[in-house]
Amino acid sequence: MNSSLQGEFTGARTPVVGIYEDSSAFFDILSRRQAHQPTLLQSTHQHYAANEKNAEHLNQKPGDAESTPRRESTKERNRLNAKKSRMRLKNHQQNLVEKIADLTEKCRVGGLERQDIQQRNQIIKDEHRKLVQLVLDQRAVGCLFWDTWNTVLAPDFIMCLPVTPYRYFDPLEVRNGRRVCHGIEGMLRDVASLAELMLAFEHEQGKNTPGKICFTMDHTEEVQVANMFYSRWTMEFMVHPPLVSFAVRGFVQAWINIDKKLQSLSLHFDTLNVIKKLNSSPGFEMIPNTCELALQASNKARIITSALPPHVIEHVNDAWLQLFEYRIEEVKNCTLDVTDGPLSDKNKLRSLIEYGKYFLARSSVVVQYKKNGQPFWSLVRIMTLRNQHNRPHRYGPYNGGVENFHYLFVFEVINR
Repeated sequence: MNSSLQGEFTGARTPVVGIYEDSSAFFDILSRRQAHQPTLLQSTHQHYAANEKNAEHLNQKPGDAESTPRRESTKERNRLNAKKSRMRLKNHQQNLVEKIADLTEKCRVGGLERQDIQQRNQIIKDEHRKLVQLVLDQRAVGCLFWDTWNTVLAPDFIMCLPVTPYRYFDPLEVRNGRRVCHGIEGMLRDVASLAELMLAFEHEQGKNTPGKICFTMDHTEEVQVANMFYSRWTMEFMVHPPLVSFAVRGFVQAWINIDKKLQSLSLHFDTLNVIKKLNSSPGFEMIPNTCELALQASNKARIITSALPPHVIEHVNDAWLQLFEYRIEEVKNCTLDVTDGPLSDKNKLRSLIEYGKYFLARSSVVVQYKKNGQPFWSLVRIMTLRNQHNRPHRYGPYNGGVENFHYLFVFEVINR
């Protein structure tokens, strides 16, 4: 081998020029070197290719070459799962939309039902208010018409109210410190008693001008629970309307039955205020239970009888004679049986007289007859006459050890 070629492969770093004898040999060696050394671009591509190959080699798992079908199945499964997820999401959204629409419709229907229920309750409330207001108004005007009360009160009607002084009522009506009136008869007795009470205020004005009672219910303070009605009310007594001389506030509780009639009525009010107002009156005698008052002229039918059987009539006034169409000579020395007839309940009258023995005032609704045989209903009140010393009045001597006192009977016609 040539010495110059041997020096090339041995890597000698001696300058080429001066070693070789001619230039042709030098260029021949240089061309062979360039043929073995790649260009810069080729070396760069080779470098990137080597790096990619190394990266694939590092990322490649054992047996990955055989797992290509598995990867395809995984991709297919993931694609199907994604599709199912999108379908579930779409169905869920659709269900939510349907539920919202359903709930909206239910709310709308429920709102209409509640509105309908409120309207029906308001109608029932208005009917109950009108019924209670009608009862209070009839009580205020002193209505004694049996048929009128029969249209608004149940047969077993019950009314409860506080015990008010200066009013006559049946002692048996008091239960646990309150008055309890039963039936239409109890309402009629209470109406007549209320009218007598108002006479004190009329007399207080000095002219005995007929007064006016007005019951007003507060619509802003009403409660309706099933068949129960609660409300606040104000009773005003006006002698010279519209001037109010006396007013009392109270609370009413009413129970209306299925026949739209008043089953029970309970009145609550400030009794002390009523007592204070009554005490300020000039002492007008509301109940004519003295001999002097009983003998005075009155537009109400009155008779005075003996307290001993058979209760002989000893005095009658003109109003009684006009009511029963008798003459004074026809009833002289007669008894209470003169006004009895086939429909008369003598037990009621006897019970009145029995309470008179205990010097208690009492009233009852009975059937009586005129001279021509015409029956009518009347409210009868019995009171024991007293003298100026507040003792039972007697016209004659003692009879068998029993004091011969007298009864005063007051009659009021009830239109039935």
